[in-house]
Amino acid sequence: MHWLVQQDLDRAGSGQDNLFHDVSLTFATEGWRRVNFMFPDRPTVSILIDEKDFYLLRIILLLNTHYWKTESAFPIMLINFYHVYFHFNPKLGLMNSEMTRQRKMLVQLIVLFCEAVRFKRLRAKLLEIMEDGRSFTLPQKMWSWLQDWSTTSMFALSCKQREGGGNMQDDPRVLRSVEGLEINSRED
Repeated sequence: MHWLVQQDLDRAGSGQDNLFHDVSLTFATEGWRRVNFMFPDRPTVSILIDEKDFYLLRIILLLNTHYWKTESAFPIMLINFYHVYFHFNPKLGLMNSEMTRQRKMLVQLIVLFCEAVRFKRLRAKLLEIMEDGRSFTLPQKMWSWLQDWSTTSMFALSCKQREGGGNMQDDPRVLRSVEGLEINSRED
């Protein structure tokens, strides 16, 4: 884990050009998390998350050409996020189709993180990743879990509806849909 954090810090540079509100976001900056989206031979795109308000997201582009070398394929959602954020333009009008796409991807990212932290194991894994430094990179295996945010959302909603109706037993059909995410009951 430490080598990943160090590699991330090396990629980000000295921090001189990595400021937000005059605070360096390269190193352990209180109150912020940074998620990096990396793509071979392209600049890194980082999402800055304000820990005081997780819905306040900032997008920065780190202009360097290093990348996380891997032979495995990038999950399609990661590729989509990368390209949308790489070309992010906040000055587009609200009715512009590209702005609609950008906003959709931002909402999807927010939902993706919010749904993930509903489940103890996913939340524990995210906290473990964040523990070693303020800047972190999501491992590729996390993307396979997080790409199923609609499935986990459906499971959480089903549990809530059953609890609201006084039924405390898990629905086996819905439970089967989340087995691959290591969710075995509503307690997970």
